[in-house]
Amino acid sequence: MEQRPPLHAEVTGSSSVRYASGTVALNQFPVPTLSEQRRIAAILDKADALRRKRKRAIELLDSLTQSMFRRCLVIRTQTQKVSNVG
Repeated sequence: MEQRPPLHAEVTGSSSVRYASGTVALNQFPVPTLSEQRRIAAILDKADALRRKRKRAIELLDSLTQSMFRRCLVIRTQTQKVSNVG
């Protein structure tokens, strides 16, 4: 197998990294074992589930806040109507 220079030696450009066509395809990259990939996928699945739960909790809290605010306005309005009648 041919020894290739490190990938960073073939980078062009100053502000953004660009590789010549085919540079990436000619290099080999380490790939985790299948069991390690599954372990990583399980961790990412759990993280995604937590993110979804947190997003849902925030939505519910926003809804609760709006509901409480409306309720306070209704009670205040009803109290003022009763005070104005009496």
